[in-house]
Amino acid sequence: MVADINGTMINDAKGKPAQIILVVHDLADRLKAEKDLFESNEKFRVLFEISPVGIVIIDPDTGTVSQCNNEVIQILGYSAQELQKMTLYDLNHPDDIQPEQEYIDKIFRGEISSYSLEKRYVNKSGDIVWVHFAASIVFKADNSIAYAIGVMRDISDVKLLESELKARESKYRNMVETLNEVIWETDTEHRFQYLSPRVREIIGYEPEQLVGKSYLQFIPDRETSPNINELLALVEKREEYRYIETPVITSDGNKIWLESNGYPMYD
Repeated sequence: MVADINGTMINDAKGKPAQIILVVHDLADRLKAEKDLFESNEKFRVLFEISPVGIVIIDPDTGTVSQCNNEVIQILGYSAQELQKMTLYDLNHPDDIQPEQEYIDKIFRGEISSYSLEKRYVNKSGDIVWVHFAASIVFKADNSIAYAIGVMRDISDVKLLESELKARESKYRNMVETLNEVIWETDTEHRFQYLSPRVREIIGYEPEQLVGKSYLQFIPDRETSPNINELLALVEKREEYRYIETPVITSDGNKIWLESNGYPMYD
């Protein structure tokens, strides 16, 4: 047994020691609680330091960074000592201040206890860093705010790829929309997913009118057309087809013949 013992001497009428009163406190529960707390704090410290994402502890009164791990230092380029003199607001991209402020206002109004968003910081070198940022409030026993904890993950590479993809898509769209041919995309159920504007001049429909519809419904006598059966067989086998002529009904009910070339695309 581990105990805390306090003793008090009681004297008699002549001032001589007469008895001792001992108060014994069993410390087992207290020591176990202290051990559990230490282990919990140690687990948090290890997780905090080795985490592959940035973690910050924010002082609710000043908004400054009271603690941060190495990943935050790598993302923002500032030392821990420098960040402790700053707020994350100081590093926000100007265009992202207001959107995040709306979340923070909701937290202090008690409407939400956490939020997440994609945002930009300006790092120490002056470069823009995209992060996915999530923040949550930790409360004390009396429901006052103890601190805020934020988690950030660098998504700059993802944003760069998205930007490059959008640029390529825009370039592709600009190219196909200037061709004399109709460029189209369909899904595995033969439904149009995209058609270039040239379609309106050839069969009289706006591209938006055809998206989601099967091209088979615009082909007359498809049950008996050998060309259509050949085309569908090649589509079923996921093979390309070239120079297949098929009849098509235009918006005004006329039948015209079109030559089609198709190429399968895979996920």
